[in-house]
Amino acid sequence: MKRLILLVSLLFTGLLLSAQSDYNGAFGLRAGSGFGLSGKFFLNRDLALEGHFTSRRRGYELTALGLKHRDIGWHRDFNWFYGGGAHVGFSEYTDTESGLDRTQTTVGIDGMIGAEYTFQPIPLNIALDFKPEINFSGASGVCLLCGALSVRYVFK
Repeated sequence: MKRLILLVSLLFTGLLLSAQSDYNGAFGLRAGSGFGLSGKFFLNRDLALEGHFTSRRRGYELTALGLKHRDIGWHRDFNWFYGGGAHVGFSEYTDTESGLDRTQTTVGIDGMIGAEYTFQPIPLNIALDFKPEINFSGASGVCLLCGALSVRYVFK
């Protein structure tokens, strides 16, 4: 619970920072390789912090990313972005030797590239991203095909 409160606090800290983007931040749902919440807050016109709280692997995962935004060029509300960050996950698994349920902590790094569109008449942002990740501890492995669709309410 303390970790959840810390994540939400970090996400909303971005609202207090001055932003020069077309929107200051956005908060909503994320569905793909994990399902949960997504928040994005701009530090300046091109640099944003994005956080995810998703359910994964019989548990949950917290992800923090730094993202650079670029204009696609043919429409000001359509952008692409790239960046990276890290994640930590907490999940349950059944120990095959003892048959008991165990808890494990997974830590890893993430990359991200994607595109987003922000609707001007309504406060809505839709993003599609590709987010490969590598785990260093816990649930070992690499997820090269991770990604999701995020639908978020925009804070101007």
